[in-house]
Amino acid sequence: MKLFGMCIDKRVVVGVVAAAGLLWWLAPGAFAAALPLLIFAICPLSMLLMMKAMGQMGGQQTPDASQPPAPGVQPAAAPQAGAGNAAPADPIAAAAAAAADVNARRN
Repeated sequence: MKLFGMCIDKRVVVGVVAAAGLLWWLAPGAFAAALPLLIFAICPLSMLLMMKAMGQMGGQQTPDASQPPAPGVQPAAAPQAGAGNAAPADPIAAAAAAAADVNARRN
């Protein structure tokens, strides 16, 4: 749903309208004070719902190890042990060694 050029989630609008109706029914005096806050809350709540939906969508796109690869797609080969391929056991020590190597080249 596009409203004033912004993507607004319909579920959020329905929820805010329901909250406004409940507030108007329970505390009519507070309704006028809370209305700007309810309208303002539509945007952040829509963004949260969209982020959650995109996170769930991204989780579905990860390949499942139990499923065979698609036809014509080669599975990724496991890295071979050897020079340059092994990940350092301690990344902090590796970064310190790289910094020391750079400093040694400067001098």
